[in-house]
Amino acid sequence: MTLSEELCRITPGAFPKRVSVGLSGGDANDTAIKLARSYTKRQKIIAFSGSYHGRTYGALSLSAVSLAMRKNLGPFLTEVSHIPFPDIYRSPFTEKGESERCIQAIKELFDTVASPEEVAALFISWPFFN
Repeated sequence: MTLSEELCRITPGAFPKRVSVGLSGGDANDTAIKLARSYTKRQKIIAFSGSYHGRTYGALSLSAVSLAMRKNLGPFLTEVSHIPFPDIYRSPFTEKGESERCIQAIKELFDTVASPEEVAALFISWPFFN
């Protein structure tokens, strides 16, 4: 039995399963973008500022670590928006205040850029801070 077959066998649920094999995390994120957009029939993606998802084209569109990483490489994938990450360790706000600030940013995004019905996925990655 191959590893892919074993993964399908042990994955819970009575539905058809498939395995996608890639070479990197960026490759995995590119695949996740394609799967989310294909399955939901929605285009908009949300990611966090300061996050790193990889250097492949789609993953770089999600990444927002630094300008140097993205400079002169665009245009990137369309319909990707970035919101602040609720980092209570580096914020001047209290834990509750920081969470509220980020929830408000999501609400504002939903009111101005992308309605919730248009969003295919929210990519969460712990921000990369220097």
